Amino acid sequence: MIVPCHAGYVVKQAAQDHAMAHAGVVQSAGERSFNTAMCVQASQGGLIQRGSYRMLILPYALRERALEVRTETRFNKLWDAIAQFNQEMGVQAHGHLDFFLKHFEKELDEFVAEFECLPRQIGAIILVDDQVVGVERAPSHAYWRSVWPCLIRECYGSLAIRVAQLKGGRTEAPASRTPLRTALVRWTNWNR
Repeated sequence: MIVPCHAGYVVKQAAQDHAMAHAGVVQSAGERSFNTAMCVQASQGGLIQRGSYRMLILPYALRERALEVRTETRFNKLWDAIAQFNQEMGVQAHGHLDFFLKHFEKELDEFVAEFECLPRQIGAIILVDDQVVGVERAPSHAYWRSVWPCLIRECYGSLAIRVAQLKGGRTEAPASRTPLRTALVRWTNWNR
């Protein structure tokens, strides 16, 4: 199994939410520990129980910082960056990623609902405010389908919310979807 770069795991019970600062590989029917994983929920104790979590991809604003500290083994290495991110987003400024997720749950749900995974799709070029902000590619359609909602909802959805905030909450629908559709059609030539 390939653990995506910046994968996070959010739990419902009292346990620490965690994220990876880098990608990882776990052998088939295997188990692996990563001492470079990080807690994304300051001052919350406990361990994640098997099957009691959902995956996300870290918000766009946190991904670069996570890469910068990817080799560090401190569990709290992202708390300051999360606190700063929360403050910029107008959320309680603590190292708890769940504060952002709860505050913007409705907006993130609405954002991800605007997108769908195409048949055989294995990648996408992500545009926010007419700017290319990401190029994402997966090894297979099944893998892409599994990371697509997480990538769009938390990672790029957080960026879209921030851009809308900077524009005073105003967002405009594109005049035509043709240029984006053309770009996606070219991108989907990677389909298998």
